[in-house]
Amino acid sequence: MQVKPFIFFAIIVCHFPIIIYLIKGLIRKENKTIWYLLIHFLFLIGLASTKFLNEIELIKFDITLNLFFIVITFNLFYLYTLKFVSNNLSLKTVLSIVLIPIFIFGILTIFENVIPPDLKTKVIDVKRINGNGNLSFINYLIFLLSTIYVTGLIWVNIKNSFSIIHKNSLKFKVLKKWILPYSILLTLWLLSTLIPGIIVANKVFVFFYFCSIAISLIMAFYLLVSPKLLIDISKSSKIASPILVNSITDEIKDLDFKMTKDNLFLKPEITITDFSRISKKTPDQIRLIIHNNQFLNFKDYLNSFRIVHFKDEIDKGILDTYSIEYVLKKSGFNSHQTMTRVFKKHYNMTAKEYWRKK
Repeated sequence: MQVKPFIFFAIIVCHFPIIIYLIKGLIRKENKTIWYLLIHFLFLIGLASTKFLNEIELIKFDITLNLFFIVITFNLFYLYTLKFVSNNLSLKTVLSIVLIPIFIFGILTIFENVIPPDLKTKVIDVKRINGNGNLSFINYLIFLLSTIYVTGLIWVNIKNSFSIIHKNSLKFKVLKKWILPYSILLTLWLLSTLIPGIIVANKVFVFFYFCSIAISLIMAFYLLVSPKLLIDISKSSKIASPILVNSITDEIKDLDFKMTKDNLFLKPEITITDFSRISKKTPDQIRLIIHNNQFLNFKDYLNSFRIVHFKDEIDKGILDTYSIEYVLKKSGFNSHQTMTRVFKKHYNMTAKEYWRKK
């Protein structure tokens, strides 16, 4: 019995719990950004389904359909990354991304019609695991140029995101632990897919084919084993941004500077009113800035600095001499319970577990 059909079936099955969770989030109106992520996963299921049916030889799908699914999948993930950062995505932007493959198709069609007939290569013979097929030269070029272009846009957007999103926010955590590694997997998947069975030896093609399958399964399994990360993804874009991202960045940087200049976060009793006088901003202005950088409230903002300071103290070996209670008080926390909750939220383990691993 061949292994490949079971792998494609596993890819389909692994995505279903994730899709159900995202649909529930949309029903509860938790986060409209995940619309793009949901449709992205649905297209991945569509791609895996066509390959599964091809492998069991139940229905023969044209190669072009698989390439179409891949192009749309990359476009949808790019839209998700755009919406994730700014919370503002115009219809014009969405249409421009969707219409890119059509525009490229038109240009290439014109190009093909003007070149000499003896230089045309209208059909490419493609090796397939379950039999050879053929692919239109135009369709292959559309696939090649579109996916490379959109993948480049994804990485440019990720690079910009790291400089825009506040480093202590939930959004930054999702960017670092989900979007970045997932984009690496997508890029590897693209590279393995770009090596079709056209000119390569059969054994080499089989190698790249299995690489593509393996990466697809990893992509499906990545979120399934990280339910907390999936929750964070749903929470990360709940708050709409009524002001521009660049202004948010400048404002939060100014707050960060004033918060860390004299280590104000180490004062257990500091309030938003106290910080308002120091930062020369009204409490409402402070709330707006921190909300738009994915902090739940002023206390959540304070704790993001305190927990980093607490971890740095552990790294310096302070727990070899002093108790956790002493260090958490020294870091600005009022209770062991709060510190444990915040530490676990940021580092996915308790402070004791982190200390023992050192």
